[in-house]
Amino acid sequence: MIVHRGYENLRLNRPYVTIGVFDGVHLGHMSLLENLVAKTDRAGGESVIVTFDPHPRLVLSQPGENISYLSTISEKIALMERSSAGHLVIIDFTPEFAAMDADNFIGRVLVDGLGVEHLTMGYDNHLGRGKEGNFERIKKNALKYGFSVEHLGKYSSGTDTVSSTSIRMALL
Repeated sequence: MIVHRGYENLRLNRPYVTIGVFDGVHLGHMSLLENLVAKTDRAGGESVIVTFDPHPRLVLSQPGENISYLSTISEKIALMERSSAGHLVIIDFTPEFAAMDADNFIGRVLVDGLGVEHLTMGYDNHLGRGKEGNFERIKKNALKYGFSVEHLGKYSSGTDTVSSTSIRMALL
């Protein structure tokens, strides 16, 4: 896996992209990444994982707020390397970046920066300022810019949905 710091000036061949914080890179994340890699391989493109450093909760939290996360960026990279994805793009998460609305995020990062051909979204993923970029908004932008998008369902283990939040809660 090739690790990129930033999304500017990347030259990728038919990029199939997924985006997320990927805290802990748990079984639900690995299922999403396996889906992405398989779809990319069939299409003859390059699989691209986009994540953020530092963790967005560290940037967006209020002073004195108790913040917990499951993995450092180094741990996240090591776990993602198991997915067979071709590229990992790490975006510097700053207050200015956090203020970018969903439409600008899609246009600047996904389209202009990565040249996205296909976007795979996890079941609870949102893009842009205040998580305003829900799946319906992303689909409208996909039509506008000419890329495909899919929304995967929840990943469950037995009767429980696997998520970073549920793992953090179990650790308390």
